Amino acid sequence: MKVPLPLSMSSKVFGESLVQALTPRSPLPLPKCLVNNQVQRPANAKTAVKRSTCKILFPGFDLEQHEDFELVPRIIGRNGCNVRWIASSTCKVRVRGRGSGHLELENGQYKEADAPLQISLSCASSKELESTVEKVLKLMQVIESHFVRYCHSKGLRSGKLYTLVRPEPLKACRSFRN
Repeated sequence: MKVPLPLSMSSKVFGESLVQALTPRSPLPLPKCLVNNQVQRPANAKTAVKRSTCKILFPGFDLEQHEDFELVPRIIGRNGCNVRWIASSTCKVRVRGRGSGHLELENGQYKEADAPLQISLSCASSKELESTVEKVLKLMQVIESHFVRYCHSKGLRSGKLYTLVRPEPLKACRSFRN
C-alpha cells in the first residue's frame, strides 16, 4: 500500500520524480465538440430525431376520492419492475402529471407538471411503440381490475380507469397558389 508523502519533504531524498509529479501540468485541450462549454453538434448530425409518442391518461382516477388506491406505485411496480418491463433501450416511459411525484424543472423550480396524471411513451420507431403500448395495456388491464374491486369495496362508482391517446398524424400541407 502506498502512503502519500507530505509535500514538505525535499526532492533530494525522494528523487526528481516527486518534483515532476508536483509541478502543475498544462490543462488538457477541450474536445472538439466543446466550444465555450457548450456541446457543438457535428455538421452531419441530425438536429431533430423523430420519435413515435403516445399517452395513457387516467380520467377515471380522482386523486382525492381514490387517494388510498395508490395508482402510481402500482404502475411503477416494486423497485420499478413494471416500468423496466415496459421500457427498452430505445423506448422511454415516464409517469408524470398531478399526483405522480415526478418533478419537472419549470421557471427555475422543480414541481409536478400541471397536467392530468399520465404515462408518456416515446419510442424510436412506430413498430416499437406498438409493442410497448401492448405491454402497457396488459398492465393497465390488471390494475383496472384491482381498481374496480377497490371501488366496489368502498362503495364508489368506477368507470373506465384509463384512456389511450395517440397523436394525430400530421397532414401534408398544401401550397396555396393563385
